[in-house]
Amino acid sequence: MGGLGSLAGSILSNLALILFITLYMVLDPHAYYRGIIALVPRSREGRALEIINEVRRTVLAWMNALLISISAMGSMVTVAMLVIGVPNALALGLIAGLSSFVPYIGYYIALLPIAIFAAAGEPWQFVAAVVCYVLAGEIESKIITPNVVQNELSLPAGLIMLFQLIAATYLGFFGIVLAVPLLAILVALVREVYVHDTLKKRDRVPHIREDEQGTLHLVYPEGTEGATSPTATPNACVTT
Repeated sequence: MGGLGSLAGSILSNLALILFITLYMVLDPHAYYRGIIALVPRSREGRALEIINEVRRTVLAWMNALLISISAMGSMVTVAMLVIGVPNALALGLIAGLSSFVPYIGYYIALLPIAIFAAAGEPWQFVAAVVCYVLAGEIESKIITPNVVQNELSLPAGLIMLFQLIAATYLGFFGIVLAVPLLAILVALVREVYVHDTLKKRDRVPHIREDEQGTLHLVYPEGTEGATSPTATPNACVTT
């Protein structure tokens, strides 16, 4: 219990630090934007502001996805605890929802109070509460969050898991918590700065289609250079 308490205290202190840093940035964001614009040549200031706006939209999309995941997890746990008859069901649901903000670790943090309150009742209530929480966690982590993130941020679930592993290895706790928004911002910057500005491929990135024989095809949007004058390689086909 002492070890768990120390871990919970460390997580809460780190979350508080992230919260205060976020509040400082939210209260006066224009000061940071102005600093970025000051480092950009005058001829590129307008484009730099467009990229800042795109990053802002990406962060807001992540916050929307996070809010949906927290609400879904909290609602499922609250309803389950009410049905089973576990005391303080609303508080337990709130803890479970907020704990889902911290990937992996938050899952076990919320399990502890649920197990403690459920253990005060009948043995079947303890088993039912733990099973329901595990099922809710699986639904939230395997179905709701991947689909919400995919829809809001257009990030593949496999890429998110890989980046979370890398971020946790090099950034520790902060990497676990901030892996998804960092990845979303990184993808937005690569898309805007490299794909759109350097490669000049805005609205020209082809889709990949596989036919019945297993051959991959490049499908270009109508009206692009690749669609009007396709070039093929020995192992790939280009179609419109």
